Amino acid sequence: MASRDINEPQHALRFLDVHEESEGMFLPIQDFETTPLVSLNQAIVPIQTIIPDVKHMIKTVNANSGEPNDGLTRDESNSIRLYSLEWQPREKSLFYILNQALRA
Repeated sequence: MASRDINEPQHALRFLDVHEESEGMFLPIQDFETTPLVSLNQAIVPIQTIIPDVKHMIKTVNANSGEPNDGLTRDESNSIRLYSLEWQPREKSLFYILNQALRA
């Protein structure tokens, strides 16, 4: 599995899948702000069964990241990168799999 350059025309598909969204209203997630933060490696444990390549994805993100200069921790910054990274095929991307699960 390989990552893809975001400048390719295909990246527009990420923003054009609105037709897949539910028209129903969902309640906000409650009390998440009191949940203690865990490392990125700990956070991915529950999703390893639905995203088998997630450990490889984290290694890729870690290898390509420096020290964040935006006030985020390295894990916070890398979790955003991990979610944003688009893989080939697109259906193997973390954002795609998580969005499909949330839409189900």
